[in-house]
Amino acid sequence: MGSFVARKLAESGFNVYIYDIEAKNSIFQGYANITVHVGDIFDYDLEALDNEAIFVNMLPGQTGHNLTKRLASAESRQIVDLSFSEKTPDT
Repeated sequence: MGSFVARKLAESGFNVYIYDIEAKNSIFQGYANITVHVGDIFDYDLEALDNEAIFVNMLPGQTGHNLTKRLASAESRQIVDLSFSEKTPDT
């Protein structure tokens, strides 16, 4: 997700888990509550993350739409969709 949003959430006391193909860990130095996972989010078992409180999706276009659809498949997940897609999960 966007580094600005990640830092603001961390500064507000939230634990932030970032999944990014090209994450630059140095951007988040000094933030003990930010964990960076380098790799494609679609390679991760999202069901293993069901205990997380909120998911923030900021991926663009069709990739963001596909992730939102996948996240929305579990009714208990709270999703903030900032994925900049012309589609919504119900389309």
